Amino acid sequence: MQYDVETLILYQDMNSRELFQQRRILPNGDTVWEDSPLVRAAKEGKLCVLDGMERVHSSMIEALAPLIHHRFLQLPDGSRLVSEMQYDLIQARNSFSGEQLLERKVHKIASNFRLIGVGDSESANSSNKWLNEQMLSMFLYHTLKPMSVEDEMHIFVNGLQNSSDPAIKGIAYSLSLRRIIFILKRHSLNPEEGIYEAINRAALVKFLHQS
Repeated sequence: MQYDVETLILYQDMNSRELFQQRRILPNGDTVWEDSPLVRAAKEGKLCVLDGMERVHSSMIEALAPLIHHRFLQLPDGSRLVSEMQYDLIQARNSFSGEQLLERKVHKIASNFRLIGVGDSESANSSNKWLNEQMLSMFLYHTLKPMSVEDEMHIFVNGLQNSSDPAIKGIAYSLSLRRIIFILKRHSLNPEEGIYEAINRAALVKFLHQS
């Protein structure tokens, strides 16, 4: 898809306001509203991944309905996100420049903005029926099968190899195909040891500098 990705991790006590903005204290003591990854993605035309849909109450996710159905959002700081068509209409009707709309806290939602929600359909928290009719009206539902250990290792190594951090790339070089096969065989014989420990040992992670 070639999208830049913003990920927003959802947690149990999260409220709907935190989906969009949070208060942050500056070094001088002033407080400002800071955009969430979701709002940044909407403004910049990125793909936003909401990770952990099953952890929050469904009423909180319903706050996304205006954004998903109408590409409109009223933010806690008083600013508005509007669709590209609505933005151009406001601009044309009032002869506003982009700077004037910015002063009025009107922002355009990029046309290539996309949103994905990820959740566990077999969540142990059975009391939270998050996959309901309201949710299904907002998202196209897809079931993903669990990946095999081999697939997980392939994705993991590719991620390391594509990193811009030299130290992380060094880990990728230490995980040669032969080494990966060895790790997988060892894991199949000693599943209680875990992949995490095997990778740490193979990559000599304990000798890396602390960042």
